[in-house]
Amino acid sequence: MVAVPKRILLCVVAFSLAACTTVRTRIDTGAASRDLAHASRILPPSTAQLLRTAVLDTPDSAEASANLLVAIERLWPHLNKDTSKHSPELLRLYDSLVEKFFSLNGEAIAQARKPLEFKTSTRRHYRVSVEFRGVPEHRHFFKEFIPASSVRVRGFSKRSTIDGLGTALVASRDTPPQNSEHFSPPRYGSAKAFNGLIVPSKNGQLRVVISDPARATTFRINRTDFRLAVDFTAPLAIAMAGSNDIRIGLEGLFRPEESHDLAGIYLAEPFDPDRIPVLLIHGLGSSPIIWRNANAQLLAHPTICKNYQFWYVFYPSAMPIPQSAANVRNWIKDVHHRYDLSNKTRATQRMVVVGYSMGGVIARSLSKDVGDNVWNAFFRVPFDEMTDVSETTRNTMAAMLIWEPVPSLERGIYIATPHRGAVLADSSPARLIMRLIEIPFQVVQQQFDLFNELASSLRADLFDTPSQSSSQNSSQNSRRSEARNLRLFNNSISSLSPSFPLFGALNESPTKPDFAEHSIIGNRNDGNIFRSSDGVVAYWSSHLPEAESELIVHATHTNIFRLPPTIAELERILLLNVKNR
Repeated sequence: MVAVPKRILLCVVAFSLAACTTVRTRIDTGAASRDLAHASRILPPSTAQLLRTAVLDTPDSAEASANLLVAIERLWPHLNKDTSKHSPELLRLYDSLVEKFFSLNGEAIAQARKPLEFKTSTRRHYRVSVEFRGVPEHRHFFKEFIPASSVRVRGFSKRSTIDGLGTALVASRDTPPQNSEHFSPPRYGSAKAFNGLIVPSKNGQLRVVISDPARATTFRINRTDFRLAVDFTAPLAIAMAGSNDIRIGLEGLFRPEESHDLAGIYLAEPFDPDRIPVLLIHGLGSSPIIWRNANAQLLAHPTICKNYQFWYVFYPSAMPIPQSAANVRNWIKDVHHRYDLSNKTRATQRMVVVGYSMGGVIARSLSKDVGDNVWNAFFRVPFDEMTDVSETTRNTMAAMLIWEPVPSLERGIYIATPHRGAVLADSSPARLIMRLIEIPFQVVQQQFDLFNELASSLRADLFDTPSQSSSQNSSQNSRRSEARNLRLFNNSISSLSPSFPLFGALNESPTKPDFAEHSIIGNRNDGNIFRSSDGVVAYWSSHLPEAESELIVHATHTNIFRLPPTIAELERILLLNVKNR
């Protein structure tokens, strides 16, 4: 194998970096001063001065937290009035006070199992309880709550937020306890969007109200429901901090051994038994980070946030498609077994799969009942007659080539997917790239071992060397020496060729009953759609006659997944799925 020069992996486009920096919460003093000036005209002087001190001062002390509570308590009666008298300036001041309180006490609030105690210099004593409006199992899952405004974000097309009452929070946990959470993003753990409020009680005490936007989107003050502030981008920025989608994608393609141990399904946030998983599968040479903009923007729709959770598949994209698809099927089972062995929750009974490019081929395969179709596409001896090979080899090949549809699948969305292969895979540049791919040694060894057992049963036309594959006199030993040319045991690029038998076998296999399919197809020009292409995948390969819908997007293959029309179509289909089931 030819080694990939390190400069290829290091010289990546800077704007693809998905990163964040957590900084100290800073109040916009200009805007705050204007709001305070308004407050001074409608509030008692003592209250206005108290607000000015609490909003503009930034001490780090327990007394500072207590003073913030005093200010919130004094301000609250002026918020809790008739709807016509609600002042946006006062609401913004309230939000600023709450944000500052969380910046000082976010870790204590997350870990609190009893009311928190605060005292002012005048010996005023507060007992602050914590009310959690969310999945009960998530109550003590996170290490801290961080004001979302303190997270500086880059690598996203826009910040996906909802303006409203209180402060937008990010709940985070850096390092999950050993053996308790197997599906968190590997570098920075879990992060999730929440809202934070501080509400005075009738008994003179206060309570912190933490709201999961999937469970609660409003809060009532005096018969008025206020929409709660949420930031859906900040949690993803923390979870993906410092990650570069191009670098990770290239490593998965050219150096799959380095990412092999990280392969699997990752949950964007802790498992929620009541929300439908959207399984996102990236394509060749890419990574789950490509979905960051779509994920954040889709969650901003309240119906989608309430009904869906997003799971990411990460796989080394150098591996052959049948092997990657088998891994994804196993990973789905792993998640279900980890969280719901009885298969009674909404999260394990339903699933929507979204695949981009080669990931769309894997996604569609999950819905297929292939029977012996895929096996017969590669072997001239039926599976039931393969009695001269070891049980281990039979089981390995059966797991890769014989499968039933994933039971929970109900809808598939394919973006720029080559359902009949891509001609580009047979080109000279593609063959050069194949030479640069370093398949892990243990995988290569397994491939040779399998080939040695199966060579005599394989179809001759599966070899890339026609003269040898068609030779009637070639010995079994010479055929074995060509194992590296066998496309079943090669890599993902060779398995994207239109002549790769998998495509015909999948298209001939029945789809899971009641499974709906949708296509999003790129067209880089405005010409005849039937002759169009996104620059990599032609329309004739992406088009599915049986698809429930098909959207043509003016896009190239490399940008279609992040464009507004694509995200809008994903939103439409997800809303349709909730409505129809």
